[in-house]
Amino acid sequence: MVEQFGLFDNLMIEGGIAGSGGTLVRDDQDRWNDLSVFERCVQDAAKTLLKPG
Repeated sequence: MVEQFGLFDNLMIEGGIAGSGGTLVRDDQDRWNDLSVFERCVQDAAKTLLKPG
């Protein structure tokens, strides 16, 4: 935890993500070897970027 707001990252980063309608994706898995969170980020980005209209 960074700062005392109960956020994963600092307030400006997490607040900016939430304020723009984004999602902070994180997990407690082995971040150096488990690609599941990265794969979810790619899927979320594809959904956003490939939306018609």
